[in-house]
Amino acid sequence: MPKTKEWSNDLRMKVIEKREAGLSFNQISNDLQITKSTVSSIWYKYRATGSVATVVRSGRPKLIT
Repeated sequence: MPKTKEWSNDLRMKVIEKREAGLSFNQISNDLQITKSTVSSIWYKYRATGSVATVVRSGRPKLIT
């Protein structure tokens, strides 16, 4: 179970688009009503991987669907 909320791909794309348009982390966080650390985390993960998709996690498969 993740320790933090997982943001939708739509929100992540909005962050990327605004950042590429030249807005600062503070401006983006105010526009989208999310924390500055979340914005920077989304941005740096995008820069490292080139994708906004959630990574596949390893672990035991669920027993109940």
